[in-house]
Amino acid sequence: MRFEYPIKITSDTEEGIEDKVVKLMGSQNTLGFYPIGRLNNWHGGIHLEGKDEVLAIADGRIIAYRLPKTYLIETIAGINYEYSNGFVLIQHDYKSPNGLELTFYSLYHHLCSYEQLIKDDKPLADFIVKNAFMVKGTATVEEVKGDHYKSSPSATTNLGFLAKGTEITKVGNPSGDYQKITSAAITSSSAFIKKTHIKATVASTNLDIVKNCDKPVKAGTLIGHTGMYGFEKQANYHASHLDVFTADSVTDFLNGKSEDIADSKNYFKISENKELRKVTPYSMKNGWNIKVLTPGINYSRIEQSAIEGTVLYSDLVDNNKKNKEGLYYYTSKTGEAFGRNNSEFKSLLKAGSVLVKVTAFEETVNGIKIKKRNVKLEPTDNRKYWVANSKLPSGTSELQFDLTELFLEDPGTVLIDKVEVDVILRKNALKMVKDEHGIFWYFVKCSYLKDGARKTKSGWIKEQDVSPVSAYNWKEFGFSALEDLNDKFVYEFEETPAFLKKILKEIDTITQEQDAFDTDRPDILTAFELRNALSKTHIAKGLSHLVCKHTSEWACDKATVKSEVSTFLEKGISKEENHLRKEEFKKRKQQILDSIDLRLPKLNIWDEIQNGSLSSITSVTATASATNTTPLRKFPTEKKVYHFHPIAFVEHMKRITECNCGRYLGLTFLCVVSEYGIGPKHSGSESLASYKDWDKVIENGVITEDEKLIIIAMSENEGNMDAVQSYDDQVVSVGAMQKTVNITGSGELPIQIWEFKNDYPEKYETLFRGCGWTVEIASDKKKLYYQDPSLNSPKVTGTDLKNLIRTGFDSSTKNKRLVCTPLNAFVFACKDLDFQAKQLEDFIKRLIEAIDKQPVKTYSGSKSISNISAYHTHKISDYVKSNLGKAVVLDHSINRPAWPIFDFGSALNTFYTANPTVSKDPTTWGNNHNTYETEILETYGPSRDMTDASDRYTALKNKL
Repeated sequence: MRFEYPIKITSDTEEGIEDKVVKLMGSQNTLGFYPIGRLNNWHGGIHLEGKDEVLAIADGRIIAYRLPKTYLIETIAGINYEYSNGFVLIQHDYKSPNGLELTFYSLYHHLCSYEQLIKDDKPLADFIVKNAFMVKGTATVEEVKGDHYKSSPSATTNLGFLAKGTEITKVGNPSGDYQKITSAAITSSSAFIKKTHIKATVASTNLDIVKNCDKPVKAGTLIGHTGMYGFEKQANYHASHLDVFTADSVTDFLNGKSEDIADSKNYFKISENKELRKVTPYSMKNGWNIKVLTPGINYSRIEQSAIEGTVLYSDLVDNNKKNKEGLYYYTSKTGEAFGRNNSEFKSLLKAGSVLVKVTAFEETVNGIKIKKRNVKLEPTDNRKYWVANSKLPSGTSELQFDLTELFLEDPGTVLIDKVEVDVILRKNALKMVKDEHGIFWYFVKCSYLKDGARKTKSGWIKEQDVSPVSAYNWKEFGFSALEDLNDKFVYEFEETPAFLKKILKEIDTITQEQDAFDTDRPDILTAFELRNALSKTHIAKGLSHLVCKHTSEWACDKATVKSEVSTFLEKGISKEENHLRKEEFKKRKQQILDSIDLRLPKLNIWDEIQNGSLSSITSVTATASATNTTPLRKFPTEKKVYHFHPIAFVEHMKRITECNCGRYLGLTFLCVVSEYGIGPKHSGSESLASYKDWDKVIENGVITEDEKLIIIAMSENEGNMDAVQSYDDQVVSVGAMQKTVNITGSGELPIQIWEFKNDYPEKYETLFRGCGWTVEIASDKKKLYYQDPSLNSPKVTGTDLKNLIRTGFDSSTKNKRLVCTPLNAFVFACKDLDFQAKQLEDFIKRLIEAIDKQPVKTYSGSKSISNISAYHTHKISDYVKSNLGKAVVLDHSINRPAWPIFDFGSALNTFYTANPTVSKDPTTWGNNHNTYETEILETYGPSRDMTDASDRYTALKNKL
């Protein structure tokens, strides 16, 4: 299941996203806080203020909605205030990897009216029943938008003008570019308008009523726009109210299922006041040469440089190989030779250390010529460090002692940082190293908010000082349930639960000093106080992490609410000593009570929601429920439910569903140059031979033992299951088969991911869509698109995607390792056992398809089906029976899918020319089949038109 914020939140940085999310917790609002509103009233959600699109927060099903034709009106003191009772209600059915289930609901209230949508040219959500038509408004007459109509399609003059939004009825089929219409605004018996000037819309009979339905919706889908919710002194207040609630018990959900927790401790928690030290766990050994890069007053930036020495050529292992700079290199022989070489290099050699050739020469000793080599030992640590100037060697570049106080950045005077709040970081965002004493350390660079201000800290911390936590355990992140919350709609401090009372008291204390008008009212929280208190990060999180059990304000009893409000206001009036203000408060009290009388019945929705499947409409669950593939449509009759802060809920569910997201792997990719281009390469580490479920797929009959041997041997010619690259003429190549996306955005990889999506929809959401990758059908082809889910960037495919992936990979970064965030997702997905199984299935599918074809006997010009003159009589599978033969054909098919039939046909022609008496029917070869097949393969294997055909054939022969 995927989750998105209810309004579009974009930024160029993750910190920018976090800043906006925190403000959405409530501090940017003028009203509409959780769980306490202005004047101490219960408030089960938040307001989305402003004129914004409102988006579905998670995948689910819309089970009810109401689209008001126009806003409702309340008159207060002679002034009209518009407000909306439009809403959308979505049911979401979540299931954790190990089966923990939660049905929750998101309710979007006070949505924009139909007339406002039309006036402002805002789109109608796709789920709304569009069973009428209206005029678009592409022309303007006397500042009125609308469109002209004519008496006939061929008429040269206009007959009349219809204002934008005018309802019309289609008459018959279109006549060319025109549609015959009727409308209450048209008096003529014949009227035609351009088809492009009208659009489907909502019939008036479907407005202002609650529509029970069952329509699937994806996270991030438009479901409406914020609407008017005017009240006294706030006539132009635009906001939608968002609730997230569940009737299920939340105790087990917040605790998390032990199996989920055990499988996903993907976060590290660093407790408040833990120290981050600036000095690294690394050290630089005595004897190394160093070079000063940036001299400083107290600290200078340095790097290790090579050490040169002279050794006997006979003490070296010479494989006649060159490094990436084109220089020959050696390794040291073992035994006494290693001792001599290690002594020359001040005991800094390790097994396998590379010694790069500088010069070669000979010395004559006692008439015997002895070969020697000047070689250099390159540093294996390429990091740049800052070191105190007092530690630098004087007059030489060679270290005279171990350097143990190394810093990744100039520490200045701060050698130790402290985190001021509990910090939780993604585990895969931290780098672990082991020091020479065997102690593991993490380098932490974290950015967090404290009292609304952003703090950035960095440094090293021991593994024992961080706690691995799972997002499935909500309590580790500060969430708690308030079961004993007094089920009232207006609170006084003495009636609130202890924990909530403590927070409210802190808010009141903090803000009394800022609000000169509140010094004599310490028992009431004003909107000013709440807004300012929520700018304190710990208060915002404290309130937003409460899960409160309370009767929904959209299911409340009017008489009960009026009684509570009356009692509360009367207490305030009784404390007022100023006679004029007291009288004013009495008037205000009556206005509030009158408003409850008017508005509350029009806003309550609970009793209008139909429970269960809907027999009168086409229901998603009416058919799916029979196969138990989709949970039933349902709505709780119990009105006392658990409420989540909507933003905090979405934020944390994103942690759960995205915490393993490949975007956060933090991989680096080698910048590789090919004849087709420059780009990133990740060789991977998971070979087909290492696949963990071989026994399972063989036992289930998915793959045979022989097929296992074939694809393991052949796959090594392509790559590991988690191999990913983008440096050739394709956009990207992924997996053991190196399936590709081509420059149009289509190819075999989009097809593979599409099929995986159908088999494992939840995993597709997490592994691909949640990481920004989507596969869609465009022009009857499956295409792969990428859009960074955390930044403000467009969705791209094809050449634009290729350029995005290769950003920063150019001639200046050749052979260097760089970050390539989009490709992280593929590496991570390729480590998933089900996606690996998909790769195996595709191997077998390709093998069967490749050998099931007839080889081409003759063709002219290029290898093209249109140029074929004749086929050989039998299929390739009749000729190749051995594992080697099948692997060679599969190898060719994966590298050049369309060409095996041509090259295998040519090899058969050569074979039959050399052996004219051999039967053309391979099924009759009998005991000679193996001999004949081998001869055909010896021609076909090395001559296949593909990359490195001969070497790949030799490699397969050595394995099979």
